[in-house]
Amino acid sequence: MKYWQKPKETGDVNNLAELITSGVTNLLSDFLTVVGVAVIMFIMNAKLAAIVLLVVPVIFFGIMYIGRFMRKAYGSIREMSGKMNAGVEENLAGIRVVKAMSQESENKNSFEKLNMDAFKAQIKAAGATALIFPFMSFTSAISTALTVLFGGLMIINGESAVTVGVIIAFISYTNRFFVPLRNISQVYGVYQNAAASAERIYNYFQIPIKINSPKQAVKLNSPLKGEISFEQVDFAYEEGKNILDGFDLKLPEGQITAIVGPTGAGKSTLIRLIPRLYDSSSGAIKIDGIDVRDMKIQDIRKNVMLVSQEVYLFDDTIRENIRYGRLEASDADVEQSAIIACADDFIRKLPQGYDTQVGEDGGHLSGGQRQLIAFARAVLADRPILILDEATSSVDASTEVMIQKALDNLTKERTVLIVAHRFTTLRRAQKVLVLENGKIAGYGTHAELLCHCDLYQELYNRQWSSSDIQESV
Repeated sequence: MKYWQKPKETGDVNNLAELITSGVTNLLSDFLTVVGVAVIMFIMNAKLAAIVLLVVPVIFFGIMYIGRFMRKAYGSIREMSGKMNAGVEENLAGIRVVKAMSQESENKNSFEKLNMDAFKAQIKAAGATALIFPFMSFTSAISTALTVLFGGLMIINGESAVTVGVIIAFISYTNRFFVPLRNISQVYGVYQNAAASAERIYNYFQIPIKINSPKQAVKLNSPLKGEISFEQVDFAYEEGKNILDGFDLKLPEGQITAIVGPTGAGKSTLIRLIPRLYDSSSGAIKIDGIDVRDMKIQDIRKNVMLVSQEVYLFDDTIRENIRYGRLEASDADVEQSAIIACADDFIRKLPQGYDTQVGEDGGHLSGGQRQLIAFARAVLADRPILILDEATSSVDASTEVMIQKALDNLTKERTVLIVAHRFTTLRRAQKVLVLENGKIAGYGTHAELLCHCDLYQELYNRQWSSSDIQESV
């Protein structure tokens, strides 16, 4: 298994915080100590002080050399830790799939490999860091030796400014000089760790935002009416591989349009272009004659409601999850929306009713219940354009009956696009759009398409032609 490569942790930020909160404070204190000791030594004897401090350039270039290895090692640590944490999170999120497919041993082996890679990176970083202390001790010993050697020569040569007491004082000051310098070198290790993290954070922020609001956006003085037009729209996830190719269609306001087609036809892609979750490669998508790229993103999404197959619920109460559609809504509005969405009955049967905690990602509720809450959220949002992407696929037959009733209320006086495969949903559509390889294979009513669209007939016969459906036609 290949884990997601994007880092998903806050360790990089924590490393920067450590440098700022502790490293900088200690660095300032040690730096002032070093400067103070150096000044005292020069006051006592400038010539001897200059000889003692000859090792400072050696220390500087030595630490810089070691620092290059430290930066590389710490960068590897951050990268390996990001991969490992992402892998753990992914496995925990998909634990049911892992168990169902009996892939525990494979995932365990993958984790152990990532863990070993992280361990090796830690060893390299520790090795580079460990070089600093002996290097500083070595240079300190050399400095002390130089003090004794040249100080002794000065006494032999009869320099009156240098005495045995001065040499002993210089040895003491040399030790005091190297203690904070040694601390500074340790801070340098913290700096290299933080620098590796800062580089990753910088690279993350350099990722260009592909979808932005225009600088001179069209101002919307009232809600959109909901007329949608696609004008020669092309779209590709990978360059040269168009999902939509020259797509051209106009949907009048207030119309319920169902979208069908085989897998990979471009259904979900098409509807995600409307609220600018993606941008078309070429052509234009317009709402009420205004190109969506000329509107503020916030304005588009305040007028378009997307309810997808994968419902996400926050770890909060049912009431607050519904209220997320309109945060200023009252409790009465929330409950009325649930009634319209046919969710009120099951909610009131729960022990805490609307105050029931749904758990992480709605884990305490069934798929159908989560879908009904998503519908209630859409009702509360009350936007002129409603997009349903396979929104009834997670419900059983009895729940679907309730949802179909809710759809009758939800789709009134608004433009609705429904990606669906169930004929019970398609019957409510005024027009059906049939997609094939990113192009329009058919567009019309259900009856018209059954007569004139071969692909629609094939899909109908394959998925929807059963005895009970025939009775309902």
